[in-house]
Amino acid sequence: MTTGSERQRRADIVMALVMIAVSAAVWWEASKLPPAPFDPLGPKSFPMWIAMALGGLSVVAVIMALFGRALGRAETSLILGIGEEAPEDYALRPGLAVLAAVITMAYAAALSFTGISFLWATMAYIGALGWAMSDRTRRHTIIALAVAVISGAAITLIFTKIFVLDLP
Repeated sequence: MTTGSERQRRADIVMALVMIAVSAAVWWEASKLPPAPFDPLGPKSFPMWIAMALGGLSVVAVIMALFGRALGRAETSLILGIGEEAPEDYALRPGLAVLAAVITMAYAAALSFTGISFLWATMAYIGALGWAMSDRTRRHTIIALAVAVISGAAITLIFTKIFVLDLP
C-alpha cells in the first residue's frame, strides 16, 4: 500500500513527464515553421524558447521528485508570509483556478479567431485576471485596471519595439 506522499510524488513525476512531452511537441511543431522574410528571428524562435524553458523546468521537477522533494508545497511562502506572518485562514480556491483557465482560453481564442488587437486583448486579459484574484472592491478593481493598462502597453511596446515582432 502506498502512502499519500508516495502517490503525490508519483503524480508530480507523471505531470512533469507530460510537460516534457508537451514541450517536445511544441518544439517539434515550431521547428517546422518556415522562416519569415520580414522577421529576423522568425516565427519559430519564441515557441522554441518557451518549449526549452518548459522542458528544462520539467526535467528539474522530475529530478526533485525522484529525490523526494515535494513540488509546490513549501513550508514558507513569500507571497503569503513567512512564519508568524503567514495567515492561518488561507483557503484553496479551486473556482479561481478554473476561472483563470477559462479567462486564459478566452484570451487565446480572442487573439486567434477575432480581429481584436494584441494590446486590447492583453489589457482585458490582465484586467480580468486581476479582478478575479482580488477582493473585488472598488479600490482593487481600479488597481487591477491600472495594472492591466500599464502592463498591456508595456508588453506591446517590448514586443513591437525591442523584439520587433508583428502582433495580431
